[in-house]
Amino acid sequence: MAEFDVVLDVCVLVPASLCDLLLRIAAADLYHPHWSDDILAEVERTLVRQDMSTAAGAARRIAAMRRTFPGAAVPVSAYRHFIDAMHNDPGDRHVLAAAVAAGAHVIVTSNLRHFPDQTLAPLGVEAHSPDAFLSSILAMEPEIVVQTVREQSATSRTHRLPSTPCWRTSRSTHLSSSRPFGGSALRSHSEHSSSES
Repeated sequence: MAEFDVVLDVCVLVPASLCDLLLRIAAADLYHPHWSDDILAEVERTLVRQDMSTAAGAARRIAAMRRTFPGAAVPVSAYRHFIDAMHNDPGDRHVLAAAVAAGAHVIVTSNLRHFPDQTLAPLGVEAHSPDAFLSSILAMEPEIVVQTVREQSATSRTHRLPSTPCWRTSRSTHLSSSRPFGGSALRSHSEHSSSES
């Protein structure tokens, strides 16, 4: 079902509930998630530094993400040479470079100021807040998203988040050419899906 690739920034992978929801939706095959080794390393450091997890717990979480989405990782060798050509915030140029290498048209981030439109547009990339991204997915696949949120809510009440994340599944993703997804492309994707139903 998924036809587009999305890079998830550090700031949306650190909060447990948000990360869990984004990955549950990815596990439902509504998009292909991507991250780099740099992104995952920063997630792991942040979890420990902010006392959100022990070092062992953070390592387990990252390992679970890698196992569940083996095709999500963008190799350093694939994007490192793009970093100096990026013109967004210096601290997040590696994120944009990873998006370019992955063929992703969307970066989901809470730090939109680090990804100004004028630096992304020439590359065919857009930055979306988590709310905007999830709202777009909801508009395209409301039944699946609502069910996913209900399942997450039920799971969180059993205190299983994030120690035994339910997005751990036997699935395989891969880097693929992407359908544009963002802004007008969001509407185009939705309209295309509607016309086929």
